Amino acid sequence: MSGPHRPIGHPPRRAHAAARVLDLLYVLQAIVQRRRRRVSGRFRGPYDWRRLCALGVILTDLAVLTIANVLLGARLLGYWPGTNAILGGLLLSIIIIRLGSPRLYHDWIAMGLLQVGLGFLLVNDPLLTTVWSFALFCLLLAMVATLMTWIGKTMDIKGGVWLAAGGLTNFNCIAWAIVGRYAAPHVEPDIVLAASMLFLGLSIIGLGFSSRKHP
Repeated sequence: MSGPHRPIGHPPRRAHAAARVLDLLYVLQAIVQRRRRRVSGRFRGPYDWRRLCALGVILTDLAVLTIANVLLGARLLGYWPGTNAILGGLLLSIIIIRLGSPRLYHDWIAMGLLQVGLGFLLVNDPLLTTVWSFALFCLLLAMVATLMTWIGKTMDIKGGVWLAAGGLTNFNCIAWAIVGRYAAPHVEPDIVLAASMLFLGLSIIGLGFSSRKHP
């Protein structure tokens, strides 16, 4: 008995799907390579690595201060949820503008402005009481994580892996925010945002030290 008849000249659907995935990967690789050539001159100054490390330390300190402030219950006078994220985002944008002058690194500046936006969101609604504010919070966190990953993957120096890894790790903050909202004990959004900024700060420190040896 002969087996089931198979149409001739029509490859299986899996082959079509695999071919499409490969085509997509080739396109993404081409986009990344083209982007690397465009940003190849970034952070090549003799002291840029120090400024990056200093920026990373500032962001890390602000994040740790926020985490300690919330976990230890030692509410600092005048502190309000989100204020450290606003300060950190502004410093990130300003320092990157100085580093890139006269060129503007729009992706880095956007990352700083997203931090500012997250901070203002918590200033207006510290506990994200509405569904819309929580959804916007998660969306902005996802945009920060995506930008970190994109910048890290498209950098032409080995330190870019720090940002890429930090961006991928930052996606966990979104899951943490979702679980913390509906599970007990409740996790304050300010803690989640501080953790996101902590990953960003540590990634920038790693980028700075790695770019030190780059010619």
